[in-house]
Amino acid sequence: MQARILTLEEMIHITFHQLDHSPKLDRKIRMKAEKMLRAHPFILHCRIVVSLPHRHKLRRNLFEIRMDIKVPGTEIVINKQPGIKERPHEDPYVVINDAFKAAEHLLEKYKEKRHHMVKLHDPHLYGKLPKAD
Repeated sequence: MQARILTLEEMIHITFHQLDHSPKLDRKIRMKAEKMLRAHPFILHCRIVVSLPHRHKLRRNLFEIRMDIKVPGTEIVINKQPGIKERPHEDPYVVINDAFKAAEHLLEKYKEKRHHMVKLHDPHLYGKLPKAD
């Protein structure tokens, strides 16, 4: 039995949680995910969940995004949530851009490790130097 090659469409799974499906937002995410998959052909699968977990009348709507990117040997997880260190994401396009930037950074680090391109420092040389006369 031969392994079936997945299309880009099959490799990307987008879910909207606690908010209505938005075709425009879906297109934007899919466009960025396809670009990422073309740039990093070693990616096996990409699951993206966009959520709006804390809906409240008096507070702002803060978007979150979680990306699970399956690569050979491991899974890279990006979880962009509003928190103390990060700015709140009222605009879903901001959170999408931030998440894909973080994913790109982690994929580059993975690629460097995979190809042994991580910079190694020279070992310290120990010994005595002869005294100059």
